[in-house]
Amino acid sequence: MQRKLARELSEVKSSLSECVKEVERGNKSKKMVEILCDEFAKGIKSYEEEFHGLKHKNGAGRVERDQMVLHIAESWLDERMQMRLEGGDGSVLDKLGVEIETFLQAKRRSSLESVPFNALSAPPRDVECEEDSGASDSNCFELKKPVESHVNETEKLNQTNKDDENQKE
Repeated sequence: MQRKLARELSEVKSSLSECVKEVERGNKSKKMVEILCDEFAKGIKSYEEEFHGLKHKNGAGRVERDQMVLHIAESWLDERMQMRLEGGDGSVLDKLGVEIETFLQAKRRSSLESVPFNALSAPPRDVECEEDSGASDSNCFELKKPVESHVNETEKLNQTNKDDENQKE
């Protein structure tokens, strides 16, 4: 009976030590994420200063996207300050994760919008293919349908971005 109790006690000790190590790893990763978020927010603040300098020089730019980035940076800084005042917990990391995902999705959408979809950039179609019957060995295919579907997808993404921006306002 003593051996059984000693074995259970050693299992509990090892389990406790593993839990302590896991909590320490969690704390380290939490601190690293906090540091990265702080550095990212500070970088965005410096970007804001550069942006305002360039805005006065150029008079034009991508104001909406830059305002979104600045809003995220300001909210991160506010959250970090509140976290430091309150002592902090994991819920702030969850909020930041959601905001990071939102930012990355917006970034992906904007990068997709910048890619020009032009039917003229497609390879030239072979005129003989249209004249031949379906029994020929030619590998011709119609290019208009995929291009139109790409254009429709781009229009849908643009509409989604506009809807997102309207919801933010």
